[in-house]
Amino acid sequence: MEVAHFAATQTTKVARSLVAPHVPMTTRTQFKLNEAGVLAALEGRWPVYVCGEINYVDAFDVPRWTKYRLTHRGPARSDGEMDLAPCEDGNRST
Repeated sequence: MEVAHFAATQTTKVARSLVAPHVPMTTRTQFKLNEAGVLAALEGRWPVYVCGEINYVDAFDVPRWTKYRLTHRGPARSDGEMDLAPCEDGNRST
């Protein structure tokens, strides 16, 4: 696998909302890559990482946080979407 020193960092804040247990929440963001970077990610030559933090108050009114790191390695699906999986490290919570 070729190694490239490239990082696209973007912070996206999501409005406060009520999310019930076991209900998925989706947010989308876009960042700019040049054509070579897009092809490398879609073809699986560059891994894609998504890192984030979720701050919330649980059902017992206790503030909590979850930090996560997800990755996509390998070619994109035929529809151009990328499935993300948890990384082995970088995932922590209270």
